[in-house]
Amino acid sequence: MWPSDLASLSQPTVDQQAYAKEALELARVCGLPGVRKRAYYELVCTHGFGQVATDDNVECVDDAALELQSGSKSALSHADIYRLVATRERLQRAWVNLARAPPAPSVVPCPLGQIPQQNLEPTQKALLEKCVAARNNSHQWWMEQVVQAPLFQDGLLDPLSGLQGLMDIEWQEHGLCVGCVGARKEFWEAEMGKIWGKLDLWLGLASPAEDRKDEKTK
Repeated sequence: MWPSDLASLSQPTVDQQAYAKEALELARVCGLPGVRKRAYYELVCTHGFGQVATDDNVECVDDAALELQSGSKSALSHADIYRLVATRERLQRAWVNLARAPPAPSVVPCPLGQIPQQNLEPTQKALLEKCVAARNNSHQWWMEQVVQAPLFQDGLLDPLSGLQGLMDIEWQEHGLCVGCVGARKEFWEAEMGKIWGKLDLWLGLASPAEDRKDEKTK
């Protein structure tokens, strides 16, 4: 029910989102770091960390609602909230750095562009010209497909799903060659792995001392 692999992160179940706080506490008691990490991430990606109901039409959350949540058995500790706030800030910085502009050619070079011109087949030359033109125009369609699209805002809350969203876009329709599309997907997949790996450090899962701190702040 609480898999910790990247493939399952883009499709969380209703129960995973609704019971993340309970799963976090159970994982801490039973010593299940993989479940704890996944539960933390679900909370990071939940508005208000699942502590209060959030609504864009409501100007503020009143004290009564906050006291009701903080008094429940599944309420997060102060240490957990601080950790989630800091982790969300790091995740948002990572997402903005990746999503504010298309990958630079130096980072994701075109495979066809690496082949000497004299060795290219006529069809490959045509594809390369089309791909170069698409790359030269990439900032315009990136602005339309990513920055000004719901994907950018969604990625601020859930960067890993945001990166999956980038991989799911049909970039070939914008003129990129098959090699460039594949290279970009590999790049974004690698970035997903890096971010998922950094979460152990950001969430304090690499240090058993963090558990003792949590107990003192409850």
